[in-house]
This record gives sequence, C-alpha cells and structure tokens, in this order.
Amino acid sequence: MGNHKNQHFVPQFYLKGFSSDRKTIGTLILSSKKFVKDSAIKDQCSKNNFYQDKGYEIALSNFEGDTSLVFEKIMTESQLSNAEKSTVKAFMLLQKTRTKHSADIAQKHFDQLTNHLEQLAPSENSKPTLEKLRVDNHEAVELMKSLFPTSLLYCADLTLKVIVNKTHIPFITCDDPLLTYNKHLERLHHHNYGMSCNGLILLLPISPSYALVLYDANTYKMGTRKEFYVHISSLKDIEEICMLSILHASQTIYIKNGSIAVCQLLELMKAATKYCQQEDMEIDSYRSRTGSDELIHAHSEHFHIGARLEFLKELDKAKAIKSLNKRDFNVMQITRPHCIKIHENKPYKRQILSIGD
Repeated sequence: MGNHKNQHFVPQFYLKGFSSDRKTIGTLILSSKKFVKDSAIKDQCSKNNFYQDKGYEIALSNFEGDTSLVFEKIMTESQLSNAEKSTVKAFMLLQKTRTKHSADIAQKHFDQLTNHLEQLAPSENSKPTLEKLRVDNHEAVELMKSLFPTSLLYCADLTLKVIVNKTHIPFITCDDPLLTYNKHLERLHHHNYGMSCNGLILLLPISPSYALVLYDANTYKMGTRKEFYVHISSLKDIEEICMLSILHASQTIYIKNGSIAVCQLLELMKAATKYCQQEDMEIDSYRSRTGSDELIHAHSEHFHIGARLEFLKELDKAKAIKSLNKRDFNVMQITRPHCIKIHENKPYKRQILSIGD
C-alpha cells in the first residue's frame, strides 16, 4: 500500500476521462499560456500532505473507486440505480469543497474580513478574537472539508441528468472542475448566490463527450421527464460550458489530446478574460441609527457571462419573475423551498452520506 503522501484534490481517475492513454493529459498552464501535450496525470492537482490526514485520503480513495465504476456506466449510457445517482451527487458536491483553489479563496476571504475589522479600530480586548479569524492554509482546507455535509443536505432536492455532447467541440476540464452557474438569477441581475438559491446549476464534465448536471427542477426543464441522458447538438451550449471551465480554472486547463486544437483553446481563453471573476470580497458596512453598532455584509459575486445554456429551459413560472424587490429584499425571495424548510428547522426527512459509507 502507498504511503498516501501525494494527495490529489482532483482525483486521478477523473482526469483519466480526458486522457488518450490513461497516463497523460493535455495541459494548458494559464500563467504562461504554455501547452504541455503529455503531462503525467499522477503529478496533476496534487500536493504532499494536502489534507494532513492519511485516513481521510484512504476514505477518499475508496469513495473514488465506487464513483469511477458509476462513471464507466454513464459513458455507456446505462441506467443508474438511485444509490448510484446518490454517489454521483455526493462526488460532485465533495469535489467543490476539496480543491486547493477553494481553500485558497476561503483563506483570502478570512484575511480580507479580518483586515477590514481591524481598520474599524477595535478595542484591545477584541483583538485576540479578531486574530482567530485568520486561518492558515491547513485550517482553510479543513474548513472547506467541513462544508460538504451541509452542501449535500442543501442540494438534496436538485435533479441529476447527463449531457451527451454530440458536437465536434469536446468538453474540457480544469483544476477546480465543478462548475457553478445560475442563469435565472443572472437574468434578474443578482450575481451573489449560494447552494440554497433558486435556479442553481452545477455542471461537471467527466469526459470530452459527457457532463453531469445538477439543476433546480422548479426553475428549469431539461429534456423530457423520463430522459436521463440528454443529447446536445448546440455548439453554443458546449462552448458556454467550456467557457465556464476556463473561468473556474485556477492554474491549469485540461483537454484530451487531439480533441481540440490548441489555437482554438487559446481563443476560448482569450474570450473568457473579459468575464474573469473577482475573487476579492465586497464588504459593506451599515451603522445603526445610534452609531453604536455596525452590520458587516461580506460577499463575492459569481460569474455573469450571459450564458444561455439552451438545454436548460426556464419554466414559465420562473420566467414570470421579471425582477427582484430590491428595496425590501430578503434572501428568502431567492431560496429554494427545500432549503427554507431546513432554515426553519421543520421536521424534514434527510440522509447525509459520509465518505466511505
């Protein structure tokens, strides 16, 4: 058995879906725009002792083994059991909370918030508390890992389907591969949203020809009710998903060698630059009328690129919403009913899957 020192935050089995020989993968390095044709998969998206927990890494390996078997079934367009669909959902949400990119952003946001609070001239007694808000990289990794059960619970109502790419443009992927988008709230000019919001869309390309989709079925329709595999022939839809992969990337973009010309990939990358997400938080302060209290609202905006994603049709009841009430805005206006029940602590039948169960 290996010593599990080199720990991958994007699984090797996942990247093999974009490999011609299951050993190497085409890699575009964002900082230099350099393309490496045959990067070794074992060296991608990994860091020594990233989790600092060999037990967690072993549990991940076991879970990834189960998931890889389901992915093999998906690529033959076989029907999945409910248990297999649950495994896929769990993998998607786990992937969102385990990358180096997500931990780096969390650490950056905590530092930014702490710096803002320190500028408010806090008392000497409160300074030790503020200092505890700063997190190092390991604490940021642990924080993101802890969000997985909550994400799984909040997203239990989302519908899972699979896109079958029938165009000549392949899906690509990156070092932060779960793609988050919300075309419903973007249409309403609301660009700050989370896992509990109406209109949430999560996409995960798993090969040049297949991508997983988790979506809010109270907002969108995808294919027919009975269709699990939805065939897509729209070049625009596939280009928009590729654009989202580029925008979510931190350092690297991955392709199956020979599936797309490097010049075409660079063109997509150039087009994406005008949509790059601002990873800094926006921090707004609101003082009470007496001036003795202050409310801090810290948030970051998601990508708003105007993607139409025509395979996801907004339902008539969703399209009937023309704007949000900005004056009396309440977050419950954009929260899915499933998540409202959770917020209200009403009795709710739920099951949280643990890694390795």
